[in-house]
Amino acid sequence: KIAVDWWETDSTPLVDTYFCTHVTSETMPGLTKKWSKPIHCSEVTGNLLKLKYKISPNLIMPLPFKTVTRLSDTLYVTLHDSNHCVGSAMFLFEGTFGKILFTGNFRWYPDICRNLANQEID
Repeated sequence: KIAVDWWETDSTPLVDTYFCTHVTSETMPGLTKKWSKPIHCSEVTGNLLKLKYKISPNLIMPLPFKTVTRLSDTLYVTLHDSNHCVGSAMFLFEGTFGKILFTGNFRWYPDICRNLANQEID
């Protein structure tokens, strides 16, 4: 049960894992310094969340780019550069549900194909 760029906790009570693709006003409605759940993101995005939105450093879960990270027995995620703004990322989620690429906002560039060339995405 994940949410990407969605911070309305009242309407998503079953969400247990949050992800942030990038920091811009369009992706932040609902996120305030009162936020109390961990947020997975790139290191740069995490720093921006701490600086601009005063999110507790203990809640920022920075993930490396181009590295498969195991979050649970059934959820793996890999960050890929989305070429949108500083720190922005696409998330490749893998698990029992298959593979899903969440692009968020991205700007096309040739390395996107090279980075994802060996991935079968559902």
